[in-house]
Amino acid sequence: MPNVASVANASKALYVTDGDVQTITFQGRTYRFRVNVQFDEHMGEPWKEHDGHGPVSAWTTRDKGPGEWVLANDGSHKRYYDAAEANLLAKRDGWGLADEEQAALLDRLAKPRKVRRVIGKPKRGHRFGGLMRVQQVKTEVVTLEGRDRTKALTRVWRDNLDERRATIKLRMSRQK
Repeated sequence: MPNVASVANASKALYVTDGDVQTITFQGRTYRFRVNVQFDEHMGEPWKEHDGHGPVSAWTTRDKGPGEWVLANDGSHKRYYDAAEANLLAKRDGWGLADEEQAALLDRLAKPRKVRRVIGKPKRGHRFGGLMRVQQVKTEVVTLEGRDRTKALTRVWRDNLDERRATIKLRMSRQK
């Protein structure tokens, strides 16, 4: 699959306007297509015009701050999305679950779950036409404990990083 730069170089056109017919030859095949450019003069920045918008910085050379994500990078300048401020805006605007929905979600998450996991490698055998068929798989049923109802549904990522790392290590050691 050619990348955009090779396609642009192959067409030898610096600018494309509406209705242009472009011809590209790639790996011995010639492709011909008409370009349709739709311009909406009333459209503003996407983060101000569409759902899911939030606070986006202007092009800047400063370093990323806490709670920010890099949206675009052109080498020396960057645009940042401030996720922390977006969460505050979402709370102010009433996004999220209602109290009854949170209670129902906590009840569902607090119930223990039973899952099946494969033990060892499955035995395989050949079938007609060389297709693989799994003949035998050994599994065991594991019960996962439910979530603690007293804990909040969300928390800040960096709050208990060491506790989360210890929990992940404990889960991985149990799986072995």
